[in-house]
Amino acid sequence: KTTYQMLTEGHEKDYETIPESKMFVVSRSLAEKGEMVWRGADVCGSLEEAMDKAEEVDDVYFCAGGASIYKEVLEKRLAEKLYISEIYGDYEGTAFFPEIDKTEWKETKRQKHGSWDFVVYEKNSSA
Repeated sequence: KTTYQMLTEGHEKDYETIPESKMFVVSRSLAEKGEMVWRGADVCGSLEEAMDKAEEVDDVYFCAGGASIYKEVLEKRLAEKLYISEIYGDYEGTAFFPEIDKTEWKETKRQKHGSWDFVVYEKNSSA
């Protein structure tokens, strides 16, 4: 499943129960078909298009994945901060957050929550 599918599952297209926010769905296939998604979300054919539209709405915005989008954001050095849940243990899966290059990112906050930590990384000023 895509992140979009997981976020909207069970909410129907009008998403009355999803909190108010502006969302941009990055999907080349949906954009090419001209397909609409749920009320309040725009389909963008690229990450750059989504970021341009997000900047029109607010100067602070978040990327909610999935794995290929996270990888693209890191490779293109588009993020300023990373808000990461680090979960202890080994788990099976097919998609993971990319490895964080510690020469580009410094840990600025860590909150322990039993079997996982909430960690904030900020871009090194030299990176």
